[in-house]
Amino acid sequence: MRDRLKNGRTKIFILLVGFVVVLGLVGVLMQSKMQVLLGNYIEKQVTEQAGTLADVLEEKLNAELRTMEEISTYIQAEIATMDDILAIAQSDGSQAEWGVLELDGNIISGADIPVQEFTGIRNSFRGNNAISYKKNQGMLFTVPVYRGDNIKYVLFKFYDGS
Repeated sequence: MRDRLKNGRTKIFILLVGFVVVLGLVGVLMQSKMQVLLGNYIEKQVTEQAGTLADVLEEKLNAELRTMEEISTYIQAEIATMDDILAIAQSDGSQAEWGVLELDGNIISGADIPVQEFTGIRNSFRGNNAISYKKNQGMLFTVPVYRGDNIKYVLFKFYDGS
């Protein structure tokens, strides 16, 4: 009878140890699966946030260029002197410096900037709006100013990077 009782306890102990081992394996497998799921979720969220941030930034940059296009039409129409138009544009509250360039690279009005450093100026003299960035120098927005069908000037807005 004692052997039977001892044999029954041994079976229960073996079953209990087996149950604990299986439960431990299931826990380890679930933990690794949860880490994979959490990693995928975080990656998806970061990707979505980066996309949203890129869309917001693109809209802000396009709004800046649209504003500059509107100002360039005032310069084209010669509604006021170029200095007066730039003074009004400068009053937008930003830390940016406005100016106008001639085809030869001379700044005829506004801030003095390193003209040769930014490729956007050449693009604007070809009729395109452009945004240029140079590390430690800044960001330059440029828009062509037409006189008839020809580009006479480039309007720029420079954000100093230092």
